[in-house]
Amino acid sequence: MKHIGTKTIKTTRLILRKFELNDAEMMFRNTDIERIDAFSSVENPASRKVMEKVGMHYVGLLRHYYKTRDGFHDSILKSRLS
Repeated sequence: MKHIGTKTIKTTRLILRKFELNDAEMMFRNTDIERIDAFSSVENPASRKVMEKVGMHYVGLLRHYYKTRDGFHDSILKSRLS
């Protein structure tokens, strides 16, 4: 699979775009949010790499956290504190 990047998608109600380090810093400065959490499948190292790029750190392994047709799967929890 060839990765072609993240596109900005605009609709009449919202704009979806790539989450960047400045976004987290802006949220911490302008709101009372103190923590951002993100979950990733243990089978998806690319997702964890993106989380690390925005300053997230490993919190723990959540065993049997979600279920698919294949059965239960583990998830990695990463977090960033203000």
